[in-house]
Amino acid sequence: MVSDIIDSLSSEDDVTKPLLKTLAFARRIGNDELAKWASNELNGYSGGEPLPNYRYCKTSVLAVLGHGNNNITPESSLPMTCFDKEFQQMLMKKPFNESIAGLVALTKTSNQYIGKEFAVDMCRFLTDQAQKNGCRFSVRSCRQLVLISEIIGVITIIKTKLMELLLEVEKDYPSLNPLTADDDTKQQINTTVNQYLGNIYNINSSGDGNILNTGDNNQMGIS
Repeated sequence: MVSDIIDSLSSEDDVTKPLLKTLAFARRIGNDELAKWASNELNGYSGGEPLPNYRYCKTSVLAVLGHGNNNITPESSLPMTCFDKEFQQMLMKKPFNESIAGLVALTKTSNQYIGKEFAVDMCRFLTDQAQKNGCRFSVRSCRQLVLISEIIGVITIIKTKLMELLLEVEKDYPSLNPLTADDDTKQQINTTVNQYLGNIYNINSSGDGNILNTGDNNQMGIS
């Protein structure tokens, strides 16, 4: 079964089928952590689930700024030095908790990036934060952009991490049949799997990005 999943990962662009097989494999060897990871990747990470680091993408934040009543600058990069470091990280990293199918769907565009326009209340909040730090401008409009290549990179990382885990299992247990393996063998396999899962679940603890989810227009869309 492990070899079958490895072959699927090697020959198919779609990661859904190998993840489904991994979920079945995890259930058969009694590994709840692996099953949970595969399920999260298949169904998406819910609000209460910690998001692995590899599901955060770098962003560009563009804004139209006002200086006084009439002086408005053309759209350019939002000056990040006007914000606290923690808030900078929230602006410059976008979490993607979608299912693997949802991530793939985001990449099916001829555009180079997807974007999110910040709502009026978010622009007001950015203005307040910048002025509190001594920057004399107002944010008239603002949008956050993520390159499609960043999302493709997330999908590639998921495939790579799964492939490395399964190759490690296959190396130690080349003739493994999870349906007939005894409890001792399953326990040994689970030790190997859990050690590797520690690397997969390198969780981002620098904030969950919720501060950006204000207003009525929160979703990233094709731009």
